[in-house]
Amino acid sequence: MADAPAGVTSYAIPIGTRSQFTGQQVLPYTQLHAIGTNNVTTFFDNVDVQPASTASSTNLVAYEFDPNPGNSPGETGFVVGDSGKPTFMKINGQLALLGTHSADDTVNGTRYSFDAFLPEYIAQINDAMVRNGSPYTVRVVPVPEPTLTLTAAALGTGVWTVWRRFRRTPRRAEAA
Repeated sequence: MADAPAGVTSYAIPIGTRSQFTGQQVLPYTQLHAIGTNNVTTFFDNVDVQPASTASSTNLVAYEFDPNPGNSPGETGFVVGDSGKPTFMKINGQLALLGTHSADDTVNGTRYSFDAFLPEYIAQINDAMVRNGSPYTVRVVPVPEPTLTLTAAALGTGVWTVWRRFRRTPRRAEAA
């Protein structure tokens, strides 16, 4: 076994709870060497997104895709030939490998692109490397928790919205 050539880039895999990933922006890479944007919408386990003759898929991360480009500029949906391509997310200014493209399907009227959710396969990937004599293991990077500043900003926005609604509500004249 030999080391990878000097020009090869490796990426960490992000770790955290599924709820930490929900809503995060991701950067899917396509077969045409383009990068789009999407957000983590949801997760699917044991959903048959492949033809009926194959086993159900597990540990999938899904990105809702609106095929109308005017509704979501820059958003990318997977197409035939994209399978196996990477989806990245930025963590602390660095790209991390979130998943590999697996499928594209409509579920309950919503179109999704699906990736194998690599954070849930870290143990299996490490095990495969050890079995094959590799001295390497997967590098991981934690998905940051929402910061206090972000929480304070959200709370402030909520208070401001309630205050504005209160001010706009016409007051009834009180009986004398």
